[in-house]
Amino acid sequence: MPPSDDNKALIRDMEDAIFNQRDLPAIDRYISPDYVLRTAPEGTPNDRDAVRGSIAAYLDGFPDLRVEVGQLVAEGDLVVAVLTYSGTHDGELFGIAPTSKRIAVRQIAAYRIADGKVVEEWEVSDQLGLMQQLGAMPAEGS
Repeated sequence: MPPSDDNKALIRDMEDAIFNQRDLPAIDRYISPDYVLRTAPEGTPNDRDAVRGSIAAYLDGFPDLRVEVGQLVAEGDLVVAVLTYSGTHDGELFGIAPTSKRIAVRQIAAYRIADGKVVEEWEVSDQLGLMQQLGAMPAEGS
């Protein structure tokens, strides 16, 4: 299998293990200790432990959270993924009380892989859409 295919399989397996199987220890298997989230807001932690905390918060907020891995494109050590996260807001999420609302949020993420682990990530997700689906922000036109 070409390295780019191995890298796509790694991302697919990682997303499934962490989100669909709710295997938080898998973070250490798939993400390097030297990991950097390049799109973290200025002044916020952007390392593996910060990502672990964020993932745990989403899994708590959405006990049935699932990820669907859509298109994967790989070239060399880079993989770009189109992801859709869906679930029911039955737990607190970053101070937002449970609403029991179903959500679906798209994300595009780019990962750089080295030595079989994710070392860098850039992600763009529809956080505004998430807040609107939860009722925490008014929907456009309301």
